[in-house]
Amino acid sequence: MLSDEVGTWAVGTANGSAEVVLIVDSFDGRDMYAEYFASKGLTVRTAVSSDHALRLLNTVTPSVIVSDLVFLHNRIDAWSFISVIRSRPEFELTSIIVVSGYVREEDREQARQCGADLFLIKPCLPQTLLGHVERALVSCRQGSRLKVDWTSRALDRRHVSRALGDRRRHLRA
Repeated sequence: MLSDEVGTWAVGTANGSAEVVLIVDSFDGRDMYAEYFASKGLTVRTAVSSDHALRLLNTVTPSVIVSDLVFLHNRIDAWSFISVIRSRPEFELTSIIVVSGYVREEDREQARQCGADLFLIKPCLPQTLLGHVERALVSCRQGSRLKVDWTSRALDRRHVSRALGDRRRHLRA
């Protein structure tokens, strides 16, 4: 089982530390991403809910937050969580990436309006998510947050079509 802190990130930011906070309520998903990121040299802290993440964020200022959209048994929803983070000046350069199985346009738009920098659809391969996290880390080192064109949906459509095709093949087997 993983502890809250996994691995070491060798590149660093201006203050000498760079962290990814991963907020996923699924044990398997959280461990999969955390282990993969740690194997690539990132320092990862994990949280099981936005409530737990808010407590964690009182002690660390990550470069990137990767968050699920919906959490079970939570006092604060993901949209409120993102809004709280965006209201705190210490997280001005922290990129927020939402990874969710909810693919409705209104969920995506609400995440954007609350301050998320990117919305990815589950299932999301660890290497795909890592690519976006690495882009966000580079942006942070350059003094900005991740820049994404929210009007582009081509990747989302391909991703959803592929996921539906995989599900259909699995059901036929």
